[in-house]
Amino acid sequence: MIFVDAHVHVYPCFELSSFFSSAYRNFRSATAHLPHQEPLLPVIILADWSRQSWFRQFLQSAENPNDPQRLKVAGWSFLPTDEAQSVIVENAQGHQMIVLAGKKIISAENLEVLALGTTAAFQDGLSLQTTLEEIRRHPDAPIPVVPWAVGKWWGRRGEILEGVMRGADEPYFYLCDNGNRPFFWRRPSHFNVADELGIGVLAGSDPLHFRSDALRVGRFGFCLPGQLPAHRPGTAFKKILADAKPASIPLFGHLESGGRFIKNQIRMQIFKKKWKKELLR
Repeated sequence: MIFVDAHVHVYPCFELSSFFSSAYRNFRSATAHLPHQEPLLPVIILADWSRQSWFRQFLQSAENPNDPQRLKVAGWSFLPTDEAQSVIVENAQGHQMIVLAGKKIISAENLEVLALGTTAAFQDGLSLQTTLEEIRRHPDAPIPVVPWAVGKWWGRRGEILEGVMRGADEPYFYLCDNGNRPFFWRRPSHFNVADELGIGVLAGSDPLHFRSDALRVGRFGFCLPGQLPAHRPGTAFKKILADAKPASIPLFGHLESGGRFIKNQIRMQIFKKKWKKELLR
């Protein structure tokens, strides 16, 4: 079984050793219910945006292990694969995780879009329809994804998203559930539309801009059958996901508690106000 967290941001406030160690523990906890312990090689898919380069730093560390300027993470090392879209991270006990490249794009409607399995750059500010089509046509064959976010699928934007879903000639993109969604909210109606249209629903933790959120990666995600080869995991992942029936993609983990959800919303509003003040200086 392949365990995947499909929506992972890295922020400068994160302590990367804790980030990777917590992710592995969280993935391991997700396998506790299995009747027998299979080899665990979980997958983290990054969502770097235009001004970020976390995956590039990980890749450079993997390809240049003797470079004194490389990124160093206590207790973890970076190993190269045979493809440019993935690296392996390994701890002293030999436990490994796959890190796949991915990009975050903001559409003209202010909807977040993810391109999974690519280091390519995509333009912000295009319509949702155009953004998804640009990802679809790219030679890297990235996976286009529209992740849920608080308030983003309501009103006019929700209508636009549903229109794009119903207007697609085939189900070529995915939706993505979010570990920040509170458990007491009903399932978003767009997920029901996705079920109707044969559009798959993935899942990811979507850590926020707070130091403690480095510990949340791997707590919420989805599963696929099989195992990924360590030499070309990104290519294999795309093939396995493409072959999976949308209704057969199970999720793992739990949605957010009510108290933490409210706390996070307050913290995010404070963060946004501080960020805007910094921009005005």
